[in-house]
Amino acid sequence: MSARQARLGSARKELSARQAALARAQATVKKNARALAKKKESRDAFTLRKYAREGFLHLPKDLVTAMKGAGFKWGGDWKVHKDFMHFDMPWPTTRSPAIIRPWSRHISVCARHPQ
Repeated sequence: MSARQARLGSARKELSARQAALARAQATVKKNARALAKKKESRDAFTLRKYAREGFLHLPKDLVTAMKGAGFKWGGDWKVHKDFMHFDMPWPTTRSPAIIRPWSRHISVCARHPQ
């Protein structure tokens, strides 16, 4: 066997070993990607189920009752697209004091951002 054939045989063995290592690495990456996707799916499913079951924020019932009693309309009573954190005070009548900017049609109070 010549030196050239020996180098060629050595190169083929090295190529074969690298191809096997690449196949193992690809299998590991694929396995890890499946595990990650499964964890992400279970995390998202749990989060969505939790929000559906418990909601994401709870307002005290006393607060809602007091705001509604003060004349605010609560977003939780809306027929469509409920917004549990939203309170609207309608435009004041002629009997109410003119303390609201004339260009605003209503005051919107958001419980998430108290002032």
